[in-house]
Amino acid sequence: MPKLARLRADAKELCELAIKNGASHAKVIRSEQVVVDERVLLKCRYPPCKWYGQCLMCPPYTPSPQEFSRYLKKYRYAVIIQFEFPYPEELAKKIRNGNDVLPSLFKEMDYRDESFNISWKELHRLVSTIEREAFNRGYYFVTGLVGASCIFCEKCDPNMPCKHPYEARPSMESVGIDVYATTKKVGLDFVFSPRDRITLTGLVLLD
Repeated sequence: MPKLARLRADAKELCELAIKNGASHAKVIRSEQVVVDERVLLKCRYPPCKWYGQCLMCPPYTPSPQEFSRYLKKYRYAVIIQFEFPYPEELAKKIRNGNDVLPSLFKEMDYRDESFNISWKELHRLVSTIEREAFNRGYYFVTGLVGASCIFCEKCDPNMPCKHPYEARPSMESVGIDVYATTKKVGLDFVFSPRDRITLTGLVLLD
């Protein structure tokens, strides 16, 4: 097991590497600062998320909050990573010119457009980069989590093995992490219904 001083130093360097590779924000946090709440999965089900039960990287196929909490206690530190990107121009124009709430606009326009896909893959690249570098430094239990649902396949078949087993990762929300409470707790910005940009958040667990 790495000495605590080395773990802290490596975590700081991994955080710097995330920023160097394009992260909007990256911060080293203690694992106990990660907030897990089983109600997060309740929100996956009600109102029903279109990916619930339809993707191997989403509930109920991911670890439950109770199970994940046990795993989390085995880790001492984590790197939390954020990637920000502006709304697609058409959506931004509707937000500027109207009084519609964002959920209704997302539903109308289907937020999974190309700009979102590109940004999701960018967050995934950042998390994968940090996860791989940590593994190469000897942290063989390093685990990365991304944001939102997996989009590697246009349609996932939960009854079949994953087509991207080395790349696909579950989201923080899918294991019960309260991303809002966690980011607020560690001093990072997180705004519900932002008016100008979207922030995706990922996490890399280290020990």
